[in-house]
Amino acid sequence: MYKILVVDDEFRVCKMLEKFINKSGLDLQVIASVNNGKDAFEIISKESPDIVVTDIRMPIFDGIELVKRVRAAGNNCDFIFISGYREFEYAHSAISYGVRHYLLKPINKQDFLNSLTKIIQSLDCAENAGGSSDKPHNVLPSATLGIRHSLLKALCRNDGITLTSIEECNRRFLYAFREGRFQVFTGVLDSGNECTDYLSSTLAGAMDNIIHILNKFYAGRLFEKEYYIEDRLLFWLINYDPQNTDLENSVAHVFGEINQMLDRQGDLRFSLAVSPPAKCIQELPGAAALAADALKCRIRIGNGRIIFADTLSYPDAPLAPMQAETVIKYLEADDMEALLTAFGRLLEQSRRQTLHPKYKIDILLTLYKTLEDYVSKYSYLNEVNTDALYKVILTAKTEQSMDSAFMDTLSGLLSHIVSAKQNVDMLPIKNAKEYISAHIDKPLTLLDVADHVHLTPNYFSTLFKNETGSNYLDYLIALRIEKAKELLLTELPLSEVCKRVGYPDVKYFSKIFKKKVGLKPLDYRKFHHSL
Repeated sequence: MYKILVVDDEFRVCKMLEKFINKSGLDLQVIASVNNGKDAFEIISKESPDIVVTDIRMPIFDGIELVKRVRAAGNNCDFIFISGYREFEYAHSAISYGVRHYLLKPINKQDFLNSLTKIIQSLDCAENAGGSSDKPHNVLPSATLGIRHSLLKALCRNDGITLTSIEECNRRFLYAFREGRFQVFTGVLDSGNECTDYLSSTLAGAMDNIIHILNKFYAGRLFEKEYYIEDRLLFWLINYDPQNTDLENSVAHVFGEINQMLDRQGDLRFSLAVSPPAKCIQELPGAAALAADALKCRIRIGNGRIIFADTLSYPDAPLAPMQAETVIKYLEADDMEALLTAFGRLLEQSRRQTLHPKYKIDILLTLYKTLEDYVSKYSYLNEVNTDALYKVILTAKTEQSMDSAFMDTLSGLLSHIVSAKQNVDMLPIKNAKEYISAHIDKPLTLLDVADHVHLTPNYFSTLFKNETGSNYLDYLIALRIEKAKELLLTELPLSEVCKRVGYPDVKYFSKIFKKKVGLKPLDYRKFHHSL
């Protein structure tokens, strides 16, 4: 089992990465999670992890300084760097120290697991070869691709990126763009049948074939190109000579080839959204946003077709989003029914209006992000997986199926959240009951037990009654009586039985016992011995 260290100054990110690793099925053990470079260096020096996942910007000293010190100490462990797209000067420095994997925030789970898998495969090969692993400290394709892909992700997620010049963009993102036209394609691969959900291997194979067709068609005809795949989604960027006018008219031909290939593979459909050509690098973010928004329209106009962003016409009247603060208020109050009702109304309203589908989808994605942040804040919600909600939003084939699946998935998630919260609320009561049982022979006031579980007496009393159905004193008496019944079936003297159940006064105990059982203690013993 390989050892892995997680380093990030955000507790939430550390927990999320740990969750990804622990559920990945990979042969990895998280040895620690720390939030600064100094602590990370100390653990690396002592524990020699095989892999270190680290943010670039951290307190005390950053990720670049961490890898620099680790290399100076002679440690050649593998690093995965994560950062925002604005930190490329750091990313370039990381590559010079042999960092072979670079991921952009927000972290995509599949990209992260792919990087871990590649490192493990490399470590396995080195181990099989006798432990010699000569990891080159130069610019390697995977790190370069990570930086290039980060531009595509920032563009297609509409992260507010600004591109000032071709030279600056090429330097930061390792492209070779030239003056000319820029165009963005966004695509999604679906099963043609609404009820069919293909295996990921089938979809991955089909997506590889789509990339092959695109590469083959555009070979030698472009200044620069790049693509990025995220699950069923494809982002494709091209830069070409504006004199090459046939490129702008060739999309239908390429799309036809893709459909012919998919027809041979099975009941698959590919939807492709095309941005208008951007005349300069500064217009590229706007073109990418148009392509991403256009792809969202397929849930209304149908999948398996080309959607040209500049031909769509919808009234610009966005839905009023539900604020994250409102969602959190519902969650904190456990008012899941109100949250479901509110979103049900929102979906119903959207179906009555002919609005651009992007408004609805963006609101649902905002809810997903709010739920994801809420879940990651609390360790007891670690088992609540929001990935299914994200998948429903991005891969739904029709507006009706998205609405239905969204509400079903949201309902299931909220049920998990309520259940987890109830379990953690009742944990102090479970601990209290165990404490009472272990100290049944001692005086046990409500204040004593509440102090033990670190709750105020009033709050403890309320929780206790909600969980057990009786108040604290009645529960304690009933427990002592049941314990006394067991002891009375032994040969212990009555005085000893009284002491063991917390009643030093035999007379008082006998009075309580008769009131609850209907017999005096010794009569109870005689009756059961005669049976």
